[in-house]
Amino acid sequence: MTDLMTVMPPGVEPRDLWRHYRTIRARLRPEPPPAPERPKIVPSYRMRPLPAPPAPTPSAPRPELPRFDHVDIDEDIRNVVTLAIELARSLLAGERKIKAIVIATERVFGVPPGHLMHRDRRRAVCVPRQIAMAVAHAMIPSYSLPQLGRYFGGRDHTTVLHASRKYAAIVHRMTGGLVWPKR
Repeated sequence: MTDLMTVMPPGVEPRDLWRHYRTIRARLRPEPPPAPERPKIVPSYRMRPLPAPPAPTPSAPRPELPRFDHVDIDEDIRNVVTLAIELARSLLAGERKIKAIVIATERVFGVPPGHLMHRDRRRAVCVPRQIAMAVAHAMIPSYSLPQLGRYFGGRDHTTVLHASRKYAAIVHRMTGGLVWPKR
């Protein structure tokens, strides 16, 4: 600003100089004329209105589950293990060990059949599912964590790992280290 002050004639204010600069700039570089308006494109055919979206279908109500108030979780896990062993003997070959554990867990905890495989996060389903995963991981070492996760509704192996760590002490105590042999 001091250099500008030395060049400016006395009695001229800086804002006057800026105003003068803007007018000269506008004369040298005029604004371009506004673009001409484009004509609107009108379709030659008559446009039909879009169809109305389908009405939302009411989803099936979630089944009522028994309130999860199992106080003696040790006894419940013991019942799951003993019932699973009994069921495994009566089921067909193949995935009978995991299926026996799932059926036993559903019967002990009163979960409707097949709900352990769903994406349900209610406690009445989630805790029995975790117990079934822990029992299956403890009793069937031939299945990897990803295989067990896929069996339990496409879950991640870390979900099975969390369940088996959460109930590891209780399951080990109730199974007595029992492991089904590989076949």
